[in-house]
Amino acid sequence: MDDNELTTTETRTAGFPWLGFLVLLLAGIGLRWLAAGKSFWLDELHSTELAHADLRGMYELLKPDFHAPLFFGLANLLDKLGLIGHDLRLLPALASLLALWPLTALLRQARLGGEALIAAAAVFLLAPYQIRYGVELRPYAFLQLVTLWMLWAAFGTRASTRTRLLVFALAAAAGLYSHYLAAVAILAIGALRLVTPGGGRLPFWKLLLAGTLGVLLFAPWIVEVESWMYRDPEVLLRDERQDPSAAEHSAVPEKIEATFGYHAADLRDLPARCFAPGLSSLGKGGFWLAGGGLGLVAILLILGLPQALFLRGRRSGLAAWGLVGSGLVAIAITAVLCVKIWNRLPIQYFATGAFFWAGLAGIAVQGFAPGRWRRAASVLVVLAALLAGLGEAIGLPREDLEGAARAAVELARKEDAHLSAILRQPGHYASVEVYRVYAPEVPRLEPAAVPRDGRKVVVLTRSTALERQTLPEELIGAIASGRRIAARQDFAGGISVYLYEPLP
Repeated sequence: MDDNELTTTETRTAGFPWLGFLVLLLAGIGLRWLAAGKSFWLDELHSTELAHADLRGMYELLKPDFHAPLFFGLANLLDKLGLIGHDLRLLPALASLLALWPLTALLRQARLGGEALIAAAAVFLLAPYQIRYGVELRPYAFLQLVTLWMLWAAFGTRASTRTRLLVFALAAAAGLYSHYLAAVAILAIGALRLVTPGGGRLPFWKLLLAGTLGVLLFAPWIVEVESWMYRDPEVLLRDERQDPSAAEHSAVPEKIEATFGYHAADLRDLPARCFAPGLSSLGKGGFWLAGGGLGLVAILLILGLPQALFLRGRRSGLAAWGLVGSGLVAIAITAVLCVKIWNRLPIQYFATGAFFWAGLAGIAVQGFAPGRWRRAASVLVVLAALLAGLGEAIGLPREDLEGAARAAVELARKEDAHLSAILRQPGHYASVEVYRVYAPEVPRLEPAAVPRDGRKVVVLTRSTALERQTLPEELIGAIASGRRIAARQDFAGGISVYLYEPLP
């Protein structure tokens, strides 16, 4: 059904729920503030290092990592303006909150009622996925923001053709400069738009033209930095850009042999993880809150979606289904790429489609009978999303690098020991960045720089058991030479702190 066919008195006269949106926005800000206090995980330390470097240093760090520059360049600017550490999380938080604008604008064009809009906004602002990646110091909130603007341009009808063409082209370019997976969003939106009716939307050929313009705006970065995209695309399957000392920790296997069957459990859980990405890592309290919220939202979808689909007077417009459909198509494309190229399913890569939960929530609430049933469903969605988001915000951090760093610093002071770290990461990043972020005043040494002087050493590790002594000589040699492990303390997310003492 075309959006313009939805001309019921109910959808025409329903006022926009400004007060409800304001309350939800404040709740979203509050949960992001709570979540922003949790420890960084390893990839966020890479972001702080990129932000703290000078522009040339940032450029050199970006090149071997296949990273686009926009998000990290903005983080670098904020660092130079005085925002450091967790304060830099303001950047993704703003992007995640601003994404509500195109999402709501698109759903309003689908003529969803006020209760349905509230439900969609609640899931989008408060779901654990949105909280986690709404504060993570990585480009995924930016990726979602530009994806939603592309969706608004492709499936919306309320602006001029010229405006929508310009928005799609600029959003596509900004997306590619934020994260290369923006190409998945462009492909998914184009594929879905190709098979959907017009009804005042951009013709497919114009959408294709706008997408091409966005790619051309991105071309200078491809030519200058990422020429492998057209010269040697198989580099994604190789490990040649990793430092030899970190080769054994590569996330890319030497030989891709995985099948979809091998990843069946991960693929089965993928839709749920796009709502709540890390239930098992949140701790008992966070698990029950986030899991309970997810379950309640799922029940409401099961009850409401059949009515929205089959009761003609309550069906939503094409804009809402375009949002849901393109999100699901993007998730499917990303899943294929993840399994066949990287042999894993990093849930953050699905930011180009995870918002489908918000669209489904709005459509499902619209499916309930008008009046108290629809209001009750909307209130339950809000409460469920709030519970789930609270579980994410107060749950355990993904990796407790902050707690481990502070414990390591205290132990080093107590034992008069050298301070170092060995993190499972590419070799071009500093191992001791964790101390620069959480204890900048404390002297720290890269593993290879630890003196062989018989003094004790405190080492923070990530996903690395030093008892096995399987690390390359350049990483562990200086630390283990003439020393033995005397103590170990473990923290959330596979983080440990070791104390080495001189051999007797």
